[in-house]
Order: sequence, then structure tokens, then C-alpha cells
Amino acid sequence: MSTQSKPSLVRAGWDSCALRDALREACYAEGIIYREVPNDGRWHRADITDDPHGKDDASIKLFADGEGGVLCNWKASGKPVFFWVRQDRALTQAEQEARQRRIEAERTKADQEKRRLWDKTANRVRIEWENLPLAHSEMPQLVQKGVQAHGTKATPDGRLATPVYSPDGQIQSIQYRHADGQKRNFPCSKMEGGFWWIGTPDGDNPVFVATSFTTAASIHQALGEGHRVYISYGDGNLENVARMVQARHGGRRIVLCGDDDADKPGNPGRTTAEGVGKALRLPVALPDFGPSRPPRASDFNDLCRLSGPESVRGQILAKLSQREPGTPPPFPAFTPEELDTARLSPRCLVDHYLYADLALIAAAGGTGKTTMLIYEAVHIVLGMPLWGLKVWHPGPVLFITAEDSRELFAARLREVIAAMGLHPYERRTVLSRIAVWDVSSDFVRFAELDQGGNIRLTSLADDIITAYRDDPPAMIVFDPCVSFGPGERMVNDGEQAIVTACRRIIRGLDCCVRIVHHTGKVPAQNGALDQYAVRGGSALPDGSRMVTILSSVNGEVSGAPEGFELGPEDSGFILARAKLSYAAPQPKLYIRRRGYTFEYFTGSKPTKEQKAASKKAQITKARAAILAFIRDELAAGTKHSKKSLEDAVKVALDIPRDRTRVAVTALSLSGEIFEDELPQNERQGGKKTFLNLAESAEDVPRGSGEI
Repeated sequence: MSTQSKPSLVRAGWDSCALRDALREACYAEGIIYREVPNDGRWHRADITDDPHGKDDASIKLFADGEGGVLCNWKASGKPVFFWVRQDRALTQAEQEARQRRIEAERTKADQEKRRLWDKTANRVRIEWENLPLAHSEMPQLVQKGVQAHGTKATPDGRLATPVYSPDGQIQSIQYRHADGQKRNFPCSKMEGGFWWIGTPDGDNPVFVATSFTTAASIHQALGEGHRVYISYGDGNLENVARMVQARHGGRRIVLCGDDDADKPGNPGRTTAEGVGKALRLPVALPDFGPSRPPRASDFNDLCRLSGPESVRGQILAKLSQREPGTPPPFPAFTPEELDTARLSPRCLVDHYLYADLALIAAAGGTGKTTMLIYEAVHIVLGMPLWGLKVWHPGPVLFITAEDSRELFAARLREVIAAMGLHPYERRTVLSRIAVWDVSSDFVRFAELDQGGNIRLTSLADDIITAYRDDPPAMIVFDPCVSFGPGERMVNDGEQAIVTACRRIIRGLDCCVRIVHHTGKVPAQNGALDQYAVRGGSALPDGSRMVTILSSVNGEVSGAPEGFELGPEDSGFILARAKLSYAAPQPKLYIRRRGYTFEYFTGSKPTKEQKAASKKAQITKARAAILAFIRDELAAGTKHSKKSLEDAVKVALDIPRDRTRVAVTALSLSGEIFEDELPQNERQGGKKTFLNLAESAEDVPRGSGEI
């Protein structure tokens, strides 16, 4: 008799216990009952927690190599959530990129599997709905909620059924409501983007969007005939339905009727409704139960049963009388009181360095910027002078990291504390006032792309405000920038979304928000220290009020202050405050690091001779780079005029046009390049010459190239 071996839980190279722990944590976070499954790269059904009807409403898949897995709570968001085995080191750049590619591939597979199930189920849904009889008003589900049937149907076993339609008018699912109030969707059917409605709008009456049938029925009954209320079947689908309603009823006012889930952590109903309202610029109506609010009261159906339909009608009409979000207010003139109390700058954390606004720090990968930021955080928490600068407002510092694990961060913090020689009470203060939220194994972003490819803000900024409003940090650090945006396909728009989200946190908590970014490859090689040395577009440095560039240096540094010398075990950096919107320009700081000890040196104002030497060094470096660029372009068949060369060098090498002009003049004077005539068949417009190499032209006079 042959036996079939059970797939192993994990392959060699990964700890099976660690994989189980990672799966258990992910299941707990997503409301899924933990169960062991083999790492065979296949989906396995699981149950969800706190739902007696939630059998097989979740799926778990472990990757075959045991590195992690993915799971879905189909009754919640229905989106794949990835988890990974924790490591005792930070991922390399290559490993991070490989993991991101894997996430995209697995997300595509999950989407394909989901759509296959939807297509397979659609016909069964249609047949089921057509064969169900209409519900009667005496059904306990309707009596308990005090609503009419409104075209709902009933199953033979006594469940109340409501249809879920797609935007093209096809029924795609059915939601069943049990006598005990539990709701369950047609198995393996599509809920995303699905909706239903009650009533027909008359005249120019507004339309409404609610998240459940009973809430929609209560609103419709309170407002009367001539009003339509759409049902989104949950908070997670509210934005999809609201966008559909906007497309169908663009000429009408649209009001989102959300739930106020005050008894639930994070108040998901309010948070979602307000987030969608901001994103789509729609007014949001939330039920107000007053000071005697009973436990678990959250939606307009609860309000209707407690206070009557007049209360529902009054609150919604009051919302309609308010100005819609984003619409221009009456001419907003200033008042004398505004002028008297207005500040020229926000709250200053560190003199001439950090303020309660958006700050950007950029450095090349591997520079050690995270360790330096930990060192800075210790000073801000304790109120100790930082780089010789006064800390005006000490306070907590929160790091939100998508790159380094909490354990690695803790190890670095321990070494910094030891190197600083802190007293026990200072150590206790640091441990209680520096916090880390490790999102390296989660998909946490300020913005993401919706189904139409448009950038939309997530609830992350508002969630942070809600979580830390009672004890706001002095500074929140997001590391690295690329992990919190919608991706690098839409660079400037994505960066602007990050700026907008960060400004929301700044206004909500009156703190400094600091973004950790990388410098561009070419600017880093050229030693650029201006605000545009960062990787990506210009929206992030333009939107930031403080931009700091951290650049590594080796050996002797031209223009360095006295005493700044590097030993064999030392690392050296220039910290340039490239942009300070609330202070005058400040000198560079020279930092020497040995282990976890930092020393700083203030750069003195350079002399005329130093400026001239620096400019000459820049031109020399530009000459070599531009000469090599011309050689490569000619080999590829591209012939540049002076004008086209300036444009091409700016894009390819990020060398300023004025520096290119000086370098080209120097190369011409030295005889390394010259203007040659274009062949007749290559002349276009007024272009008759191109810059050619003089390496093989012996009759071209040569000079020194000095200007």
C-alpha cells in the first residue's frame, strides 16, 4: 500500500515555528481563526472570528519556500494581506525589490482566482434571486428594525434577501440577513462595487448613500417618497458606490450617510465615511445621539428607533443646509484678531533645524541615516542640544518604519544610549518616549491607486491623528518615503499625495513630520547638496519646509572646519540644511561618526579662494562627465549642438545648464571638442554644425582649457 507524504510546513532555510508565528499574528490581525496549512503555494479555506456564520469565509496560502504567505478575509475587505517571517537583519535593496515583485505577482494571482470564482457563481446568483418570493412586512428581521420590505425577498428557511447589482445592471450577489441579525453573502460571489437602492428621486432632490439596507430604509422612510437611497453593503465598498452615484447623478447633491461606530476601535464607520467624503468632496451625515447615547447605537436606523424618523429627517436636512466640502466659502476676509494672533512660523522644535511642519531628509542608501535619526530623537526627547542647537520643545518621537524591523531598531537605540552614557533616569525617559511602529511586513501607504488608476488618499493620516491625539508626538518619522506612496509610476502626483497626507497629520497633531528619502544616483555621485538632490520628482522637496541632505565624505574634505579629520574607523558626513523656510540660510554641519558616537563641526563661511577652488573642481568634474557623454552619444549616432547638449546633459547627468556651458567652453578652448559641419543630408532647420571630438583631428589648435 502506497502512502502519500504530507507537504512539509516549511522548507530548509526558514524556521517552521517562525512561519507559524507569522501566520498566527496575521490571522489575529485580520479576524481569521488560525489553522495550520501546508506550504504548498495553494489556497486553503479558513473561518473568521466572532461570526457564527463565517464558515470558510477566509483563505490562507503559504508560499512554497516558507518565506511567508498571503491571506484574505472575504467578508471584510476581500483584499490579499501579505505576511513574512521576521528576520534578524534588515532586507537589502535587492531583497526588498524581489519581495515587492512577489507581492505584485501574488496579488495578480489572487485577483485572477477571485474573478474566476465570481464568474462561476454569477449564474447561480441570478437563478436564486429570480426564484425567491417577495418578503412580507411581518418578517422578524424587518419588525426588529422597524422598516418596510421595500422589494426584499425571503428564503424558504426564513432569511431576508436583498440583491447586489453591478454598475452595468446585472445581479452579482445576494445578501442574506438571519433572524438574529447576522448577515452573510452568497458564497464566492462578488460584493466589490455592488449596490442596491430604495426609491426614485423627484425633481432636484438629493440622493443618499448608506452602508446597509436597514439604514437606507430608515432614511428613505424618514424623508418620504421622491428620495433615493443607495446601499453600499459595508464601509469597504462605500467609495466604489459613491463614485458610481456621482457618475449617474452628477447634477444632484449627493450625501454620504455613515455610521458612528464609537464603541469600535478606530471608529471605522466615521473614519471611512469622512475619508470618502474628503476624497470625493461630498458632505457626510452622521447620526448624533446626544449625551444619553445608549451602548452600541451607531447608525441612522438606531437613531430612528430611539428618537423617531423626525430626528433622522432633521439631522439630514441640517447637513444639507451646510456648505459642501471644497466649495468656495463667502469672500473670506481677514479679521483684526487673525492678524494679531497669526504666527510667522510654526512651533520650533530645534533651533534653525526642525519645526512643526514637513521635513525631508535624503541620503544615499547605506549612509547610516536611520542611526543618526535615532541619535537625534534621543536629544529631542531629553531636550538636549542637538548639533549645538537648542531644543525648544522636547517631546516623544514616533518612527514608522517599512524598512527596518523593530528588533533591529531596538538594537541600534541600545547602542546609541550606551555610547551617549545616559543616566538611568534619562534612559527610562528615552525608552518611554521613543516608539517604533514596524510596518515592514504590512502594506501601509498614504495613498494608493483606485480601479480607475487615480491616486486616492488612504485613511492612514487620519488613523494616526486619532491614535495619538491625546499625547501627540513632537516628531513622526516615516522611513523610507517610497514605501508610503502609491508607487513610482506617477512620481510627482504620488509625492504630492504624500505631502497632502503629511500636512493633515501636522495640522491634526501640531508636530513635525519627517520623511526619509534617498538621493538621486547622479546627484549623489556629483556631491550635490541642494534640495533637488533627492530621488524622484520635485513635488516632495517643493512641498517640504525643511530639506536636509546627508552626504558621505572620505579622506580630506575641501573647506572642512578645523578638527574635522577622519581616522580609519571613522565615517564622515556633510549635513546640509538645503532648505529652511522659517530661518535664514545656515552653514553646513560636518559630522564624524565612530561606532555609535557622533561629533559635529560647524562649517565656517568659505573664503573667496575656497569658493573659487570649489567652482573649479565642479567644472573639472563636469568637463570629464560631458566629454564622456559626447563620446557615447556620437558612438550611438547622436550629434549634438550646444543647445541640444545642454538639454540632454541636464536630463542624463543632472548637470546645471550654466555649468554645462562653462564646461563646453573649457573643452573647446582645450581643443578636446570643436564645432564640425553636419553633412548636407543631416541638416535640419537652422542646425548646420555639431560638437565633435578632436581626438583624431590633428589640425585643431589646442589650449589649456582655462577660463
